[in-house]
Amino acid sequence: MPAIGLLVPLIVVAAWVLMGLRIVNEYEQGVVLRLGRFVGMKTAGLKWIVPFVDRMIIIDMRVTAEQVPPQDVITRDNVSMKVNAVIYFRVVQADRAFLQVTDFLFATSQFAQTTLRSVLGQVDLDDVLSQRDKINRQLQEIIDRHTEPWGVKVTAVEAGGGGARAALEDHQRRGRVPGRREAQRGRRRDRALAGRAAAPLHADAGRDLHREDEHHHLPDADRPGADAHRHHEAMTPASWTPGPCWAVFPY
Repeated sequence: MPAIGLLVPLIVVAAWVLMGLRIVNEYEQGVVLRLGRFVGMKTAGLKWIVPFVDRMIIIDMRVTAEQVPPQDVITRDNVSMKVNAVIYFRVVQADRAFLQVTDFLFATSQFAQTTLRSVLGQVDLDDVLSQRDKINRQLQEIIDRHTEPWGVKVTAVEAGGGGARAALEDHQRRGRVPGRREAQRGRRRDRALAGRAAAPLHADAGRDLHREDEHHHLPDADRPGADAHRHHEAMTPASWTPGPCWAVFPY
């Protein structure tokens, strides 16, 4: 009987110890909360926490590829298209990924969607296809800057070009190529600027013609140089006409 009484507590203690054992994989980290308060991290290996007091949340530290669903985007040249993307990221600080955001996977995906619409809305359709690398880097930098407080590192973003190609082919099929429309707008704008530049010259020419018409309609006394003309006439001898005369010529 004494042996049985001693065995029971040993079994209880052993069970209590076994209940606190946790295995953390090499690609994981554990965030430990004790009575709801953060107390530390657990790395890979066999770890033990206080049963019924501690709680450990396992965070995967590997790179995650998240599919961004197709987004309705209107480019700067007013072309509507659907664009999807794939975002690659990983957790670099497990404690911040758990404590700073409710669901870092969902939050990163949602922020990637809004950033995709915002960035592509500032470029033309042709640039979406010709400058994909530049746009991908810009998306990666913006998303990474905003997810850094969550302990998430965005390593790459790949925006799909299928929607842009389909939109460009559709516009070409309809004869509404954005580049052609922009060229027409540019020509109209140049003509308008040339017209505004020539307007002062036409105005000056009109004023000169108006002054010339007024000069022709002035009375003789009011015209410029009338006094000098009268003085010239006064100084000129009067014209004379010789009377009839007979000249005798020898025959």
